[in-house]
Amino acid sequence: MKSAAKSVQRDPSVDSLKREVTRLKASLLLHDRMGRLQLGTARQWQAIFDALSFPMAVVDADGNIVQANRAMNELTGKPCLDVVGNVCWRTFHGTENRIDDCLFKAVKRGRKSVSGEREGCGYRLQVNLDPLFDERGRVAGAVHTITAMTLIAGGRPVRRKR
Repeated sequence: MKSAAKSVQRDPSVDSLKREVTRLKASLLLHDRMGRLQLGTARQWQAIFDALSFPMAVVDADGNIVQANRAMNELTGKPCLDVVGNVCWRTFHGTENRIDDCLFKAVKRGRKSVSGEREGCGYRLQVNLDPLFDERGRVAGAVHTITAMTLIAGGRPVRRKR
């Protein structure tokens, strides 16, 4: 008789299954709402990012571009999908390896903002990099902005007009 009582206790009741299904439905609805909220926030952030008139990108700790604004896409002459996910040195300098005086290396080493002039996309550029830190205080990436551009003599600009 004891074994029959144990098997009855192990079988879930209809009421407990209904409660579990209701809990799972509520959880899925909450996750769906949160996902839509995050998507809306991401779209809003991208719209703000695109409203900036100067080229700007966010790079991760390895130099991969994780986000770029419309002005950066216009400067490079490449659509967003060709810029995001690519490494910064290939996008800006057209090289397969980091340049020797890479500003991002200086940001990672010094853990502070750096500025400098660089050539890229047919322009002489004033470039600023500001570090982004993770929760442990390590450099997790940088915000890459371009504040001035001068066409290189004899160069052909890639930038498209709006």
